Amino acid sequence: MIDVLAKAVRSGGAVARDYFLKEAGLEVVSRGELDVSRRADLAVEDAVLEVLKAELSGATLLSEERGWVKWGDGELTLVLDPLDGSGNFALGIPYFAVMIAAGFRAESISQLTHAAIYFPVTDTLYTADPERGVLRNGSTLRLRASEDVVFVELGKSFSLEAVDAPRRLGYKVKSSGCAGCSILTTALGISKGFIDIRGRLGVWDVAAPLVFGKYNPRFSYWIDVDRISTKRVRIVAGLGDFVKKVLPLLNLDI
Repeated sequence: MIDVLAKAVRSGGAVARDYFLKEAGLEVVSRGELDVSRRADLAVEDAVLEVLKAELSGATLLSEERGWVKWGDGELTLVLDPLDGSGNFALGIPYFAVMIAAGFRAESISQLTHAAIYFPVTDTLYTADPERGVLRNGSTLRLRASEDVVFVELGKSFSLEAVDAPRRLGYKVKSSGCAGCSILTTALGISKGFIDIRGRLGVWDVAAPLVFGKYNPRFSYWIDVDRISTKRVRIVAGLGDFVKKVLPLLNLDI
């Protein structure tokens, strides 16, 4: 299954890269309270779905753009973010990714078992599955020693507590504009943690990178909505005892 997921995100990523490099067809619209490059999102999603429907006899997919999509028996659950970091994409910042996670009959994020994340501009593919573990461009990836950096999403309605709490613990605070990408860097051991308590992320933003965290014994996370749904989520993720230490400073319960 992981090969199908990899093929799908590569296909979608090729579309995203074409849009990005040509700076063509971008239509920034307001969807609720979120500004996105919607035309590119939809085109990427179409490319991913084309591969999935050709390769998989059935699945139930939750995507950012179209919500729930089902074909065949629907026993395989998929969660797709066609363009994580769409704000970066629209601004010409080459840091965005196509992300998908999967699990048979999965009803919650914690039940997802496979994931593929593709960075189109650098042509970098990360995959995670129980058989082969974590790979980068097909090669085994060694987990890196963590830096003392915590990523905090600083979009609309961000909390000053989210910035202050990791600083009080002695960490540097950065924001990448790509939530899923930042969670992935933590799951891979590159950064110390990630915080977004705005309640603005979707399950699709966090599902795939959290699967990678399963393969790092030092990784843990707190999330207020584990069920795969269209509800918005708050999340704190990190290495070692980071989550345990920072939650009280954010007035959140373990």
